[in-house]
Amino acid sequence: MARRSPLNPRYQKDTGPAGKTRRSAAAAKPKREAGGRGEAAPAPKKSGSSFRDAVRSVPSTPEMKRWRRIWWALIGLALVALLPSLFIPAVRADRTLSTILLVIYVIFLGGAFYIDLGIIRKLRARATAEAKHRP
Repeated sequence: MARRSPLNPRYQKDTGPAGKTRRSAAAAKPKREAGGRGEAAPAPKKSGSSFRDAVRSVPSTPEMKRWRRIWWALIGLALVALLPSLFIPAVRADRTLSTILLVIYVIFLGGAFYIDLGIIRKLRARATAEAKHRP
């Protein structure tokens, strides 16, 4: 019995009409005129604005700045409450103290989320609306 090649015969070099299935994709593309220049690729479109531009375009009021300071303070206090329960072995061993610090962490973090999503978002929307109405 004749031994068969594991490859499909049409992809072998010495079989079939030459150049039919072995033609490369580059050869199938239409050729441009000799010496002619191809069309330039279109420039990528800019997304319109970056995150920094979006942050800068939002008007800020003294009341928003005050709430943002309170927000940062709550985030900092939440981290201060969390770090001892993670890195101090005596606190990690005491389950009651660790639970108390975790509850304090959640309270501070929840307060920060409330200020950000409840208070600052409303102030920002109001300031943006007022800025649009001004000439």
